[in-house]
Amino acid sequence: MGSFWVPMEVSNFKYGRKVTVEASAGTGSGYSVVPAPLLEKIGIEPLWPMTFRGENGAPVHWDTGPAAISLEGNTSICRVVFGTDDKCIVGELTLEALLLAVDLEGERLVEGEMPTL
Repeated sequence: MGSFWVPMEVSNFKYGRKVTVEASAGTGSGYSVVPAPLLEKIGIEPLWPMTFRGENGAPVHWDTGPAAISLEGNTSICRVVFGTDDKCIVGELTLEALLLAVDLEGERLVEGEMPTL
């Protein structure tokens, strides 16, 4: 699966602090990932520890918290993972919340479909 980079604004909706990062889209990740120091810098706190399946199938524990994510002029409150390196990833759940989809061929985000209730 290919990926490409998009500008993603991450903000603390409570205090109005924000940061814009270059995030990888099209990775197949479920949740968006932002480096922990950037989230802490804008005042986002880890509220929900989660366990994910790592690449080797073993459980991996990560902190998550609420952030306002903006892409292509759309904004939604989303759960983000506090990353341990400098990579930023746009997750599929974030894209769905923003009604966006990945166009790998065109290396861009496009209007997605409305989710089914």
